[in-house]
Amino acid sequence: MAELEIYSDFICVWCYFAKKDIKRLEKEYAIKIRWRAFPLNPDIKDDGILIEELFADNLTLMTDKMHQLKKTAESLSLPLINLKTISNSRLAQELAKWAEEKGKFEEYQDAIYKAYFAEGLNIGKQDVLLEIVEKCGFSYDEALEIIKTKKFSKAVDEDWQKSEDLVIQSAPSYILNNTKLMGPQSYEKLEELMKKNDIPRRDLL
Repeated sequence: MAELEIYSDFICVWCYFAKKDIKRLEKEYAIKIRWRAFPLNPDIKDDGILIEELFADNLTLMTDKMHQLKKTAESLSLPLINLKTISNSRLAQELAKWAEEKGKFEEYQDAIYKAYFAEGLNIGKQDVLLEIVEKCGFSYDEALEIIKTKKFSKAVDEDWQKSEDLVIQSAPSYILNNTKLMGPQSYEKLEELMKKNDIPRRDLL
């Protein structure tokens, strides 16, 4: 089965918005989804950074953009609070690799998105992530060991390096065979990608 690679970051609101279309795409087409970690803001400090601080010179623009994002979220029936802090997502990405190994990536991904975009939690904090993985049914002690040993750090590094090699500059970005789509895409564009690569619909198999 063909594999669609999606480069995303948990702090990327457009990645959050794309989840419904991705689930629909996977349901309608004979495609396997492979999520890749992407460093949207890798230099953010571990405790995160206040949006007011990051966009100090463009607060008006940021306020307008947030208003537009909330309207998009409403159209998708997705919760989106007024974010105050942008988190460092590196540790969340490492735990995502563990969740993938456990066969629970999507459950973990949904929980992270809910915590960040709906509840305003700082997903860069260890205690927040440990609470999230417990809710997903993972062992607290095992998760803590994963964090301490950085067992999946290399896997995230490899994704980051691959995104650099492919010159991916935005999230979400989609790679299928030799075709690359960067940035947010409509469902119609994703369908075009399927057709261009001769990916059959599941109802026609």
